[in-house]
Amino acid sequence: MKIKFQKYQAHGNDFIMVNNIQGHYNDFKRDLSNISKICNRNFGVGSDGIIFINRHEDFAFEMEFFNPDGSKSFCGNGARCAVSFANQLDLQIDSPIFYAIDGHHEYFLSGESVRIQMNNVDRIEEISENVFILNTGSPHYVHFSDSLFDEDDFISFSKNIRFSKDFIEDGINVNLVKFLTSFSIKMRTYERGVENETLSCGTGVTAAALSFGFRQGLLGSQKIEVETMGGLLSVDFHQNKKGVFENIWLTGNAKFVYEGSVKL
Repeated sequence: MKIKFQKYQAHGNDFIMVNNIQGHYNDFKRDLSNISKICNRNFGVGSDGIIFINRHEDFAFEMEFFNPDGSKSFCGNGARCAVSFANQLDLQIDSPIFYAIDGHHEYFLSGESVRIQMNNVDRIEEISENVFILNTGSPHYVHFSDSLFDEDDFISFSKNIRFSKDFIEDGINVNLVKFLTSFSIKMRTYERGVENETLSCGTGVTAAALSFGFRQGLLGSQKIEVETMGGLLSVDFHQNKKGVFENIWLTGNAKFVYEGSVKL
């Protein structure tokens, strides 16, 4: 089967985007081996995931995201790329809200800058003073450490956590976070499904920013700048006295790279 696609990237987090509004690729995505083949960087197009833009009766569109191993989750950077890609499809959009695996998300688009609303987070599990676990559409393990951040064995460090007995079944994304200022951090992310470090991760950026706000006791409306290996993003949120995070917005760039077709 021949599949047409466009390639997008969000701070180095790259995705294969497919227009499936007419349902032409429904059979293609049912075979998960197709997902692995097209995302493979040696034998396929190569990407951190593939996104199908499907029609949805109640929202502007549905974003259906697959990791390279065929598993599904929400993807923050992928969602921002989906917004940018869908904007080029001339869809009849009554309101800027799309649907994903974790529910609906409002969005704003201004040039290459895309801002999406994330779901509320009402629970952050504090493992220790520097380690937190939370779900921002995907599960994340957040470890604050200045000393570990520049270690060459980041992959080994992350795999030891991701494939530990606590997380091996469902998997977890691993983030190392370094303090920069009172309102900025730097981070690295190992993503499950990709099973490698990625240059940026939207749900990871959100998880790191919220964990930072939780750890520092930043109540009320806040904005955290987050430097990833692929560039700078920002997360706005409001934390109440009970540690509940609401009105969470992830902002960063999403850029078109190229378009093509591939026969599998």
